[in-house]
Amino acid sequence: MAINFNAEINEDFSLVVKNTFLVFESSACARQRLSVPASTRLCIDSITNIVAMKKCDADGLASELPTYAHTEASTCSECGTRTPMSEDDLCLERVPSQSSLEPSYACSDEVCAYNLWNVPPPPAAAMVLSTDAPVQSHRLSPKADLFQPQSMLQNQADAQLAIYRQRFVDVVNNAKRIISDSMQVSRIELSETDGTWCLILKPNAACECDDTRTPDLLKIAQDALLEASSKSKCIYLMGFCSPEAFAVQPQGFQVSLGAMENAKTACWHVFKKGFCRHGTTCNKQHPACEIPLRVLVESTSLNACTNSVADFKQDMANMAMAVTATLEQCDYTDTVEAHKDKDCQGWTIEVMPKEELKAHKDYLLSLAKNTLFAATSCSENSYIMSYATQPFVSKADGFVAMIGDMQDEDQACWDFYSQGVCTRGCACHWEHPQCFMPVNIVVKERQYLKCTPAVRQFLAGKGLFESPRA
Repeated sequence: MAINFNAEINEDFSLVVKNTFLVFESSACARQRLSVPASTRLCIDSITNIVAMKKCDADGLASELPTYAHTEASTCSECGTRTPMSEDDLCLERVPSQSSLEPSYACSDEVCAYNLWNVPPPPAAAMVLSTDAPVQSHRLSPKADLFQPQSMLQNQADAQLAIYRQRFVDVVNNAKRIISDSMQVSRIELSETDGTWCLILKPNAACECDDTRTPDLLKIAQDALLEASSKSKCIYLMGFCSPEAFAVQPQGFQVSLGAMENAKTACWHVFKKGFCRHGTTCNKQHPACEIPLRVLVESTSLNACTNSVADFKQDMANMAMAVTATLEQCDYTDTVEAHKDKDCQGWTIEVMPKEELKAHKDYLLSLAKNTLFAATSCSENSYIMSYATQPFVSKADGFVAMIGDMQDEDQACWDFYSQGVCTRGCACHWEHPQCFMPVNIVVKERQYLKCTPAVRQFLAGKGLFESPRA
């Protein structure tokens, strides 16, 4: 058999006989790879000096070992075995022969003065959009609203609210008067928390023993709001023709009051039903501004079994004691008293601060809120209602929180517990709380401040001191 080679072979081969075939195996070492970024190899033409790798034969070894450029911390392993982890951990491939380089690259014994790792990477390829996918075009509408920044929209909303604010107050005051005429409430208080108006109703002592009085009082409040808004010329109860206008909440409900600018150009569908199917493309006028109004009946409801009611009452007592103990340890506190209301069977915690300073009051209220959250997190059956949205309702002298029980976490309606609203209504098959009890935190006022009248007046001007309420 004759073997012909078309080209000169400079490598060593070994002849191996496998079965009836002749196999030539090359003993040449695999070509070493560079362990430097691709950007360095692309930019090698701009480098004036290259690290030279010298040949050395030690102990009769036939392989060639590259020598490394000596730096302060040159501990690099053989090229191609790992990725460089630092600037000093850099190894370059053996430099080709002199004939394959440009004359300017012939300095083989000099060390490169440039840091190859600082060479910028090549520019990224431009993104090419596929022409296969169809391009969706949106037709511009000549009736679309002009673009306005968010800050400008907020300023316009504040300006509209300032115009109609007195109209909203008149409607709420008329509703308060109608509820008071029912002779079923002992106190009505209007407060505002995070932009939401809240109407807090305190039932009479004679109404507390009957659990059916709370739904009756809520029905009276709903009728009062409908009647008060019907007498107004521009304020409407949104969705007044729909049963979904009153969103059920723990021991209360929430509605939205809207202002109508012009009855002829108004979108009556959104005013009557509470929504508009046209959305932002509607050519009619929607409410100029809206105010959410929450009605809360500050009473206790115990509709569970005897054992569950007993456990719930014990949790409430432990919670009240925990808040009292925490407030007593505060340096701003003079005295703390916790007592159970005889009328509504809820808990009231009264705090007397040492000084009549607004900063001290705010700190005491924040401390009480944090303690309530911590106490309910340790309890297995009690939760602060609306804990994710609006757990505390502000009052003139403090705040009130509504606590509800939970029998089974797997069957509970978490929307009602966390958000305070269940959109399913009567069709909801998840469990709602069966027991409710309010917790009031009251910051009492001192009759005097331990400072001179001049200092008291200065603090009042800075907003750090609140004058006694009449």
